[in-house]
Amino acid sequence: MLELGTQFELTISEISFGGDGLGRSESGAVVFVPFSAMGDKLLVEITQVRKSYFRARIVEILEPSADRVQPECIHFGRCGGCAYQHLSSQAEFAAKQKQLYDLLQRVGSFTTLPALTHAFPAPQLYGYRNKLNLEPSEALRDDHGVHLSYGYCLKDEHRFFTVRECPLAMPIINQNLSKALRSAWAKQNAKK
Repeated sequence: MLELGTQFELTISEISFGGDGLGRSESGAVVFVPFSAMGDKLLVEITQVRKSYFRARIVEILEPSADRVQPECIHFGRCGGCAYQHLSSQAEFAAKQKQLYDLLQRVGSFTTLPALTHAFPAPQLYGYRNKLNLEPSEALRDDHGVHLSYGYCLKDEHRFFTVRECPLAMPIINQNLSKALRSAWAKQNAKK
């Protein structure tokens, strides 16, 4: 029986909407595992028990999937923004295409769907965003005043962490991010 803290081996059979891997336990229970890739053989630990599914974390990657790659971002796994950076671009595209079909069949009640002949993967995986939506984190007080830090939301939390660069942003944004943050801090402290 699966309960909080139970560890067991699991093979990921697909990537669910939102990026979590999906596998089934020996008893057939659905288990969602963040940051897993289709084909991964994992040692996982149950972190959440729900009525119709479980959530687990990776304890160890026993046999990595051929689709697994090294994420570009140093914040991957901590940041709530990107869920697919650990997958090859081909695996990400295939997973998202399957998710679209699944949604159309489940939500749209389509029984048969034509092949997507005009679907194309993104031409640029990194350096394409022309803006970042950074949120202010908690104010930090020191001898020089109050400082605000800006960043992204932590995965599955409502707390923020400071971001110094984001691989999704255009290079010019990353080059000027620290200057923009210093300017925001200066304006914030000038109001005090």
